[in-house]
Amino acid sequence: MKVDPVRPSDVVMTYRVGDHKTAEFDIFADGQKLVTETVPSRKPNAFFDGLRILLVGMTNDRSMVLVNFQAITGKSAASVAGARRVRRANGVAK
Repeated sequence: MKVDPVRPSDVVMTYRVGDHKTAEFDIFADGQKLVTETVPSRKPNAFFDGLRILLVGMTNDRSMVLVNFQAITGKSAASVAGARRVRRANGVAK
């Protein structure tokens, strides 16, 4: 995923939900765990956005980071419908 090497960036993940009971998985950026994501079951084919903050210093002087998903043992990951980077202005995502 492309990132801004000067300003802090965050990731907005869009998941398609409803095809699993409850999805639970880890999100990694360049091998560093960001968060364990839990996406509750909703009506079939609904979409859900989740804002994930990239760790301070992770994007400094970099133009790209590799984002990975790993299901928790015995659980499943949600279907990813999209991902986008948002830049923070004065520390607030926009």
